[in-house]
Amino acid sequence: YCQAMDSEVLAEKEINTILKKNIVYLRIDVEKRGDLARFYGVRGYPTTTFLQPNGQQIIQIPGYIEKRDFKKLLTFVTGKHYKTMNLKEFLRKQAFFVPLQDRPEVLQALYPVGEG
Repeated sequence: YCQAMDSEVLAEKEINTILKKNIVYLRIDVEKRGDLARFYGVRGYPTTTFLQPNGQQIIQIPGYIEKRDFKKLLTFVTGKHYKTMNLKEFLRKQAFFVPLQDRPEVLQALYPVGEG
């Protein structure tokens, strides 16, 4: 799915423009950099992780993310909505990610253990 994310999502013109303009985007081969995979808790590939400039994690979504859903994630991150609400609240308010909400790995990201 990593190649599919590259060719179907990240290469899309609008997404690519946002990534180049507003995000420091890194694609890391965690099989070669297992230390980074362990540090960020990556358990499957691909995994998309957004970090604040200070390195604090904003959100981590495992697995393939459809273009339209990735654009919504970019809206959450580039709009700095994470400063006033978590992703679950943002999605509720925006009525976004309906297809993703049925994915168990996304539910784990939306409802992390210990967050209530």
